[in-house]
Amino acid sequence: MQNPTNGSTTSLGIFYPSRLPYSRVEWAYLAGLFDGEGCVGIKQAFRTHSFNKVTGRHNALAVHHVRLLISNTYMPMLCWVRNTFGGAVSISNKNRARNGWQASCMWLSVKRSHMLYILDGMLPYLQYKDREAILTVQLINHLESHVGRPCHPLPDDVILERVNLVESIRDIPGRRQTNRSKIPDWCKQMIVNHDWAIDEGAT
Repeated sequence: MQNPTNGSTTSLGIFYPSRLPYSRVEWAYLAGLFDGEGCVGIKQAFRTHSFNKVTGRHNALAVHHVRLLISNTYMPMLCWVRNTFGGAVSISNKNRARNGWQASCMWLSVKRSHMLYILDGMLPYLQYKDREAILTVQLINHLESHVGRPCHPLPDDVILERVNLVESIRDIPGRRQTNRSKIPDWCKQMIVNHDWAIDEGAT
């Protein structure tokens, strides 16, 4: 897979190193961190636009934001990940430090090409989150190949495939459960019509 990095820092402070290639030891170390402290963050939202007389409902747009995360209280380790593989590091919970606890820090990657490169490199070394990585690669590729716009909404089958990928990732055993956005009635009806199963926890 092509390296998307270019040795630059974006306006948001996200660093993309130009160094290539990485050693097997480095990939294995990163995979170990991701297995133990990492996750895939997914934000899913649904929007409707102009009424479609053909389908009898409003045109639909499903919005998905994906990012890779590694959380830990040891900032130097996360800075090593950033300086070696790119991404960004931030303090995610400053209140912990104010209360005498160690502040929780977070490394993240948000650029799709960078996430694909990282997931592809880690995959041979992941022991527990390999399925999560594979499904996330499929989701990112799906997002890249099907781009919806308010005036050009995504077809129903594309939305369904995307929602199914998201829910498959969220339903992986052992994955930490987070608050899920409510799946609207029009989307649930499409799921019923296509005989697709979906976790009721998402409602």
